[in-house]
Amino acid sequence: MKIQKIQFLLLKNAPFFKQCQSIAKCINILNLTLSLKSNLIKKLGALYILSDLSSCYLLQTLVLDLSENKIGPQGSTNIGSGLAKLTNLQNIKLNLRLNIIYDEGLSGLASGLEKCYHLSNLELNLSYNYIGQKVINAQKI
Repeated sequence: MKIQKIQFLLLKNAPFFKQCQSIAKCINILNLTLSLKSNLIKKLGALYILSDLSSCYLLQTLVLDLSENKIGPQGSTNIGSGLAKLTNLQNIKLNLRLNIIYDEGLSGLASGLEKCYHLSNLELNLSYNYIGQKVINAQKI
């Protein structure tokens, strides 16, 4: 039996990292859609999600909505590192809108994506992430 799609819902009373581990048990999945919009996942949550997904080595299509989660530059880099481990990925639709990524996070994400050698389709939403804008550190003023 091929599992075509998994819907992942956050449970309020269960630790987030434990819920991510349940995805890791689906090693034969080919297509995965995760919509985790507006859950305050932050950088650690991004690390949990993608590190657990690395066991899904047959994964070919990933649709991942992490918009509005404040993952920051390190979270974006974590996502890139995790995607690099998914060597069979052919299609990625990644929504990182409103995550405070900056140029640093984009660089980390790009480093991971360039290792996805079989990637033929990429849809990436990076709007409202301060990319390409000079950011002034308030402590230096």
